[in-house]
Amino acid sequence: RAVVRSYTGANLRRGLMTIEDGRGHAHALYGYKTDHDLAHTRFLRVLLYAVSTFPGLDVYGALVNSFQAIAQQCGCARVVIDLSGCANEGLLSRTIMADAGFTASGTLLVKSL
Repeated sequence: RAVVRSYTGANLRRGLMTIEDGRGHAHALYGYKTDHDLAHTRFLRVLLYAVSTFPGLDVYGALVNSFQAIAQQCGCARVVIDLSGCANEGLLSRTIMADAGFTASGTLLVKSL
């Protein structure tokens, strides 16, 4: 069972999140902020710093669910994941993320909500 822990204040527009197992061990770390594109559409920009997999723990599912929940709370039309700062991008399964609706665009994964 994955647990999402938030290190944000009352303002949900930016923050730092971890995905943890039941024992409190972190398996993913990401930062996020809301942003606007050229058409002034609000989106959630996620900076994924690290992801580790663990048998029996759905880290990717917890990540996607937390991204979508934050985006919806902030009124965002899509989620953009920036992988350029990810220490272990190779562990991030683009197949799993594609199955969750994300499309690759360079080092970005994008999903419209």
